[in-house]
Amino acid sequence: MSSVRTLCLSAFLVACSGYAQTVLNPGDLAFVGVNANNNCAPATASADEFSIVLLKDIVNLTTIDFTDNGYEYATAGLWGEGEGLFRLTRTGGAMARGSIITVRINGTTNAPTCTGWAVNTAISVGAVGQFNMNSGGEQVFLTQGGTWTNPAGASNMTFVGGRILYAFSTVAAPNDWLSFQNDTQRSGLPAGSLCFSMSPQAGSD
Repeated sequence: MSSVRTLCLSAFLVACSGYAQTVLNPGDLAFVGVNANNNCAPATASADEFSIVLLKDIVNLTTIDFTDNGYEYATAGLWGEGEGLFRLTRTGGAMARGSIITVRINGTTNAPTCTGWAVNTAISVGAVGQFNMNSGGEQVFLTQGGTWTNPAGASNMTFVGGRILYAFSTVAAPNDWLSFQNDTQRSGLPAGSLCFSMSPQAGSD
């Protein structure tokens, strides 16, 4: 087979295998703003919102997953399941590094929206709760790839084969990342995420 045919076949296989997106790694994006008590949104009273900045160019159809479930909510290495989990898929074309992505959560329905992105709230194997940022303490994790699975039982959701890209807590240190609190307002910090996480110097919604 000629090198040209080999190249074309390789490109076809990559596209058909679900890899026609930008692979993101820790540090390729970061939080720039979180509002867990927004009473000013004109269309959705008491809506929440947060913004992240891209530090890497992305192509159309790139996905990013979001959860406000706490890591090690009750069990080592596992996640809570009473809060939300959703996936954004870029549909508005490529985005350059430095671009800002703002996600808004409807204060009545807890439905997430983001301009130029499609939202999928059914990405886990097994149901989870709704995305709803608590006042008085909350965490948000950004991930890509892998599989979220929530088997029968309490607070035992798993995340396997993907990458944790970034984490944000609205709680100030030293209480910003605490495992085994059985509290939707608290979360542990997954191993390797310390340099890819943020929290305010003073707790604030």
